[in-house]
Amino acid sequence: MGGKQADSIMPRGVAIHGKSLRITFHYKGQRCRESLRLPPTKSNIKYATGKLAAINHEIKSGVFLYHAHFPESERALQFDGSCKRAGIRLNTLCDEYKALKYTDIGHAAQRRYDIAFNQCLSIFGPSRLIDAICPEDIMRLRSELLNTRAASTTNHYMAAMRGFLRFAEQDGYTKNHLANELRPAKKSTSDPDPFTLDEFRRAQAACTHESNANIITLMVYTGMRPGEISALAWEDIDLVKKNTYSFKSIF
Repeated sequence: MGGKQADSIMPRGVAIHGKSLRITFHYKGQRCRESLRLPPTKSNIKYATGKLAAINHEIKSGVFLYHAHFPESERALQFDGSCKRAGIRLNTLCDEYKALKYTDIGHAAQRRYDIAFNQCLSIFGPSRLIDAICPEDIMRLRSELLNTRAASTTNHYMAAMRGFLRFAEQDGYTKNHLANELRPAKKSTSDPDPFTLDEFRRAQAACTHESNANIITLMVYTGMRPGEISALAWEDIDLVKKNTYSFKSIF
């Protein structure tokens, strides 16, 4: 039967099993029990409680590696050995994908992909394990992109991510079918409603800092969106030709 646990003193999830401490947690829908091979002393119970809390936090954050905590456990092989490359993180796999993808596309296209990947991975969390990403995460990514960006920009970001996720699925880095969750967004058919000249001047006059007035002026005269303004860097500006470098190709 299960291990003996003194409920009056033992924290939840920590038990005495034989002469050692054992912790219990849930991972990927399964209850996991692992012996720490430590005698049930007061200091060891405190250590076990902290380790269990750290494991639960990693599981919730999607960065838990079974074999990192229990390298000799049979369950480590069951979970971490279930895909081609166990425990690979999003940013690492994305770098590998870009190295392959960028061999046959130009510099401007590479910059567009870089922006898309950086934005999407920042939403996921770049250190997340690829096999810990689930359809709910994909739906959350799509929702956040649509809430903060135009449909055209969102569709560009999602197209880049679909290629990456298909690469991850086809090469066995994850068993989850995620790419299909990134459905293209419908573009708005409403007519644009630009500032009138009077509204433009009032917006400039309301700015308390010159830099804010300059941003509004740039947006009005170029049609750039707030997200595009935020992504604009000095290296995008050609002060000799007095224009933005590869403006259309960047955004």
